[in-house]
Amino acid sequence: MRKLFPILLGVFPLALEAYVVQPGEVLSTIAQRLVGEPIYGKRGSLKRLIEANPQLLDPNSLLPGQTLTIPQSSNSTDSPELNQSSEPPESPEPLESPKELGVIQEDPIEEAHSWTPRFLMWAGGGIGSMSYSQKTDSDSESGDFSNQAKLAYSLGGEMRISDRFDVRLEFQRIMANIEAPAETELNQSSTSIDTLSAEFFTRIYQHQSSTFSVGIGVQELSGPFLADSASGGVDVLTTKLRTGTLGVRYFKESGGSWKYEAALRYHHLLSAETDKHTYEAEGKGIYDLGAGVFRKVSEDLVLGVYGKLQLIDLSYKFSSDSLDREGEQGLTSSSLQFRAGYTF
Repeated sequence: MRKLFPILLGVFPLALEAYVVQPGEVLSTIAQRLVGEPIYGKRGSLKRLIEANPQLLDPNSLLPGQTLTIPQSSNSTDSPELNQSSEPPESPEPLESPKELGVIQEDPIEEAHSWTPRFLMWAGGGIGSMSYSQKTDSDSESGDFSNQAKLAYSLGGEMRISDRFDVRLEFQRIMANIEAPAETELNQSSTSIDTLSAEFFTRIYQHQSSTFSVGIGVQELSGPFLADSASGGVDVLTTKLRTGTLGVRYFKESGGSWKYEAALRYHHLLSAETDKHTYEAEGKGIYDLGAGVFRKVSEDLVLGVYGKLQLIDLSYKFSSDSLDREGEQGLTSSSLQFRAGYTF
């Protein structure tokens, strides 16, 4: 019985207490100091600490101020001293990597480059729609043009480069057929709205399971433009708008496996062009809004739904061999996609 009691004590913790993560701490040091030895193994203190905190989607990324649930020490009858001092605890001697748990610990305070890169790659598919307007002194080029819901898809990746910074790349395409009024005879109707973006985000605030980040980046957007053709009819050209972006993102984790995301971006127009012709544009307002919900269904697989809305308002000047135009453009695009992501 005396031999059985310590085993039961390690398998069934006697009590749970709350602990607030201090700057410089990693999960293995907290497990060693507050839960006890052994650290690694099937019933080691690190494994028990992870099991007691299912809200940790990534045990490698701890931030100061996070609250952990601490199971009572299995090798001491004394209660652990939790948050008795605001001073960061001293780090113990370096520990071997817990390969059995698949967890690599890091200490970004002591060594600025001792971080573990974490990657998320995703692909998405769903439906998209477009509403396009153009106003100029040519009746054939003016009007409100729209399309019915068609295919939309996206590819992207995100990499954490430290405990505070992320880099994100994304490509999205919304297929479209322009529906024009009777007075506009289009030489072609098919087009697409393509966006390619790169962003750098930094976390500025975290409270419990909520995180706010701000980011900067660049984006190239390709969209339609209508111009009278010298041979008759109206051509659908493609314009490219390059912008600098400033955005904010909000994340909230729930239940250890659900994550909610919302993002708002402002785009400042840097340059505009179209093939073979002179095209200049001035941005009156370019914004996009995105929101989604995701669930981590396994250690590496994430599934979810993401919606995005983009608004573009421009004034432009266009010149070709046969005409010169000035006017205004408006473009609204939206998409709703199912996304699947893989982390590694």
